[in-house]
Amino acid sequence: MKDLMKRMFAARENAPKITYKQYQHAFEAHHVWKTRLINVIQRHTHLEELHPDAWECHQGCQLGQWLRGDETRHLAEHPEFLKLLDTHEHFHHAAAKLLQLAIEHRGREVLFQMSRYGEFEAASLDLTRCLHRLHHGRDHN
Repeated sequence: MKDLMKRMFAARENAPKITYKQYQHAFEAHHVWKTRLINVIQRHTHLEELHPDAWECHQGCQLGQWLRGDETRHLAEHPEFLKLLDTHEHFHHAAAKLLQLAIEHRGREVLFQMSRYGEFEAASLDLTRCLHRLHHGRDHN
């Protein structure tokens, strides 16, 4: 049992990680983008002029560019990083769906999606959890 614990802690210590500065940068980039979308939905009077597919592009945002940049190359095969890539893409998909609901004036559904029970908020929370686990060198298993 003691040997197993040593191997588990050694694996955690040797797992690829992101630095605190990288974690903070990624978290802030996600939060700023998410807040911007919510503000657009809450304040924009001509939502029909917006294009949900533009918001669905997960590679164009600051976090998406960082995820595919040189700073994260060492994480390319790490299972938690791969999960983060998928989760980030799913978040943008949920964001585009949220914006489409707002364009269609489906206010109740918009509020639900932004609540802790909605897909949009759940995807956001999953994304921040992945970042946290990468910072601390843990897998999601």
